[in-house]
Amino acid sequence: MKILKFYADWCGPCKQQSKLLKDFPLEIQSINVEEEEELAEKYDVKNLPTLILLDDDNNELTRFHGLTQPDKIVTYYEKM
Repeated sequence: MKILKFYADWCGPCKQQSKLLKDFPLEIQSINVEEEEELAEKYDVKNLPTLILLDDDNNELTRFHGLTQPDKIVTYYEKM
């Protein structure tokens, strides 16, 4: 599993999200929506920050919009 983290440099909550996920146990791929517009469109990202949890085959399991506490993500993937 891994997380796609969509953010922008000007986004305050995105900066907070990065701090919250600093020591997170899953791989996190950070995607700047201003530099990777096509990828943001592919995943239909409308809000920042957006976190998308992917399985090992890169299938979307769930997504989180806005500032998300790490324990909410952990609770989700531990149920799987």
